[in-house]
Amino acid sequence: MVESMREEKSYKNEAGVDYPVELQADVSKLMSALRLPSPDEDLSGLHAECAALHAKAASLYSMAAALHERRRHVVAGGKGRAVLETETVPIEEMAALEDRIRIAELRIQTHTPLASLVRRIPPEIICEILLWTMPHDVTRKVGDDSVPVAPWRLGHICQDWRRAARADVRLWSHIRIEIPYFQFGINDDVFSVENHCPLAALLSQISLSTSSGLTINVCLGFGTPKSTHPYLVTLLEVIANESHRWERFISNNIREEHCEIYAPLLKTEGHLDNLKSLEISGAWPRKLEDIFMAAPQLHNVSLMPTHESWSHRFWDPTRSPSVRLPWQQLRQLSACYEPRVLHKVLERVQYTVSELRLSYCDRNIRIPEDQVPAPCLLLPNLGVLSVATDHSFLYNIKAPNLRKLTTCGAVNAAFKFISRSQCQLSALHLDKCDEESSSIIALLQAVPNLLDVRMVFVSGRSSRESLMAMGEIFHALIAVPGSNHLCPHLAQMHFAVARATEQDVWDQIFAVVESRMAPIGALRGVHLQSVFEGNDSVPTSIFIRFSRWRTLGLEVTYDSLNNLGAYLVVLL
Repeated sequence: MVESMREEKSYKNEAGVDYPVELQADVSKLMSALRLPSPDEDLSGLHAECAALHAKAASLYSMAAALHERRRHVVAGGKGRAVLETETVPIEEMAALEDRIRIAELRIQTHTPLASLVRRIPPEIICEILLWTMPHDVTRKVGDDSVPVAPWRLGHICQDWRRAARADVRLWSHIRIEIPYFQFGINDDVFSVENHCPLAALLSQISLSTSSGLTINVCLGFGTPKSTHPYLVTLLEVIANESHRWERFISNNIREEHCEIYAPLLKTEGHLDNLKSLEISGAWPRKLEDIFMAAPQLHNVSLMPTHESWSHRFWDPTRSPSVRLPWQQLRQLSACYEPRVLHKVLERVQYTVSELRLSYCDRNIRIPEDQVPAPCLLLPNLGVLSVATDHSFLYNIKAPNLRKLTTCGAVNAAFKFISRSQCQLSALHLDKCDEESSSIIALLQAVPNLLDVRMVFVSGRSSRESLMAMGEIFHALIAVPGSNHLCPHLAQMHFAVARATEQDVWDQIFAVVESRMAPIGALRGVHLQSVFEGNDSVPTSIFIRFSRWRTLGLEVTYDSLNNLGAYLVVLL
């Protein structure tokens, strides 16, 4: 059956994704009525096919035996050769049949262990497999449809898999409505009345998500026209009718001129009682801000403007931030602002924000320390701070209860910020350790209660300078019994290093880790990452030493990132 399904007619939609023609029918009826065979049924079909072939072969062999006996009597009776030629044995047919028998038996032998394995997989593991195979951008898109591929296709493996997929609401609770880039050639046929697949699939997904919270993702291509087909409006209206279930709303590049597109979303005002997260990137129309002002549980907001019509409201220091949001109830804020505007934003969330993440934006401007806005702002509830761009605002904030700090460089600014705040960090992530080793060591000395450290040693300095700096830092991190070493309570360590084949680097890491393992230290986990250069790889001896750590009870993970950006995770 599996092989026969591969032979179904299919066609490519506008996004270039294959899906069976049968899905043009009402998908909600298809998913509820289509009975897929179980592994037992599939296997019994193969057995039946093989048995039928054996029966036909037996019949042919019986015919051959009878003909052989008749031939003996004909020869004994002295009759002519012409009589024999009128009753020939179908030798070629028998040979072909024997080949088919061998193929059928081979299929049975191959299918039996596979079907047995599939049947033994617990439903929760099946759903995890489906989740891992459906990243947000792998969707069966018919112009604007959003049903994930994996649950639909892998649900055809067997009835058990289909039943598990339908029962797990996590597979159906993320709805993505996407219009491809206009220059990619979106056709009116995609939105034709005859094409019921997007709406039917959307209704099926909503039905399968039952009453769980929904993530709504509306993504428009940069070339999307100002007006759109009514069919898309219908899809958005269906989503708007479920606004009482929205928990997370993601918007990408919805502009002011797309009034026909976002008009259905305006109807959700006053119905977003369960909305907790709002993520905006690209452009953003001012009218949509009003619907989120009345969202009582909206605590997490991400603002990443990249469009001129909207970005000036974030980057213009002569204006106060004019984006209308329930600032006083926000707890998590991710944003990119011009630094002087950022200070005004922080004033609005001063007493509520607990997590603050500032992402890189090339429009941000570095401001000299003596020009940073004053006075110093106290953020009493801030517990997590991540800075991946300009760090100048660190000179004018204090966070006495900060638990986790992530920076990309700017070690000196981080040191002054920690000293001023007098916070007791438990996690410090340095995503760019390219400064003087003495500065990094001084920073580690300022956080004696650290439990989690991440250090990324990838810099533009020469190989010799980089190796010397790493060596000094690793030497300082080695725990010596009976001495006051750095960060004595470390439980998690993450190192990312270049020059993966440098034996000295690995020896230094091993010395640090082994000096902090039980019973001497409290280290429980190590995460190692290497940035490959060319075709270099980690020697086998390194992996052997990793394995020894694991046998001693240490949790070890290893990542490798090659120069092409391919990411590989190996669990030892």
